[in-house]
Amino acid sequence: PDSSRIISGSNDGAIRLWDADREQWLHTYREHRTGVSAVRFLNGKTEVLSGAISGLVRLLNLEEGRNELVFTGHRGAVVALDVGPQGRLYTASVDSSVKVWDLKSAEELDSIDLRGVTDLPQALTIVGDSLYLGTLRGVLLEFKLKSPGKKSQAK
Repeated sequence: PDSSRIISGSNDGAIRLWDADREQWLHTYREHRTGVSAVRFLNGKTEVLSGAISGLVRLLNLEEGRNELVFTGHRGAVVALDVGPQGRLYTASVDSSVKVWDLKSAEELDSIDLRGVTDLPQALTIVGDSLYLGTLRGVLLEFKLKSPGKKSQAK
């Protein structure tokens, strides 16, 4: 896919691929049984990561039209996800946690407990060695990313 392709998720559990230049829907992937609450392209737009209200995260290969991996562990809707260094996937959920996953094996490597830290997460992004987490009340938190096996710490 080229740079004009965009991806969307919806409450019916569908992931849709669009051509923005032509303003056309291209394909629908039905990978989730609950609403899709977070999506992003991966690897030059040949794969999509999607988070759902059920708490599942899926890695979908667009070219083959099939799931490659399923990440399980959240107990609430996954509202944001990003990919960081060393092939790590970071997911934020309304279960008040950020989970760190190995992107190749779907193994959960770490979890950041947000209970008592702030209100519910809404967005996250990885910049360098920091994870930035935005909340529903407009609070921005920074977590320094640690080496594998060490807990991430709020700054």
